[in-house]
Amino acid sequence: GLVPGSTVWIRVWDYNGGTGTYTTTATGGTPPANDNCASPQNLTVNAAPVPGTDYCATVEVADWQDCESNTEGNIWYSFTLAGSGQTTVNITNISCFGSGNGVDVTIMTGNCAAFTNVICQQAISSNSAINFTGVSGTTYYVMIDGDNAGGANSLCDFDIDVDLAAPVCGTVNYHAEENFSPY
Repeated sequence: GLVPGSTVWIRVWDYNGGTGTYTTTATGGTPPANDNCASPQNLTVNAAPVPGTDYCATVEVADWQDCESNTEGNIWYSFTLAGSGQTTVNITNISCFGSGNGVDVTIMTGNCAAFTNVICQQAISSNSAINFTGVSGTTYYVMIDGDNAGGANSLCDFDIDVDLAAPVCGTVNYHAEENFSPY
């Protein structure tokens, strides 16, 4: 809930009349490499899950709102489908800290200037499969941020992968029969 660049006051006192010397240091973590829409981490379709985190993710002025209509620190992934069909984004091994209830996941098409929402799921706190019908040649963006339940978002580690189901193929038998009718 802190705003970068703002002044933060910290109060330090001795409990029960004790004395001591205290040192405070203003440090912050390094945002993930996929912290901004312009630099999403590419996901390979039908590959093993990759680890992700929204710890230290920043809020950009132009960030898109999530399922809860919030703009929070988020991270970005992208993938392009080589075929059309049942597409599944899997979020697994979720481990969170904070007052929220897991992560919010928004899947979109378009670009950082103008997105179209495909599907959105909020408050994912256990293994989840987000399904939609994907279109061949389309690049999809996945925005993940901490769920904002209780007014403060949760910070989470998780695994993410994307699967495209193999097309269902079959054989169609055709039998032509000679028709003696005039029609």
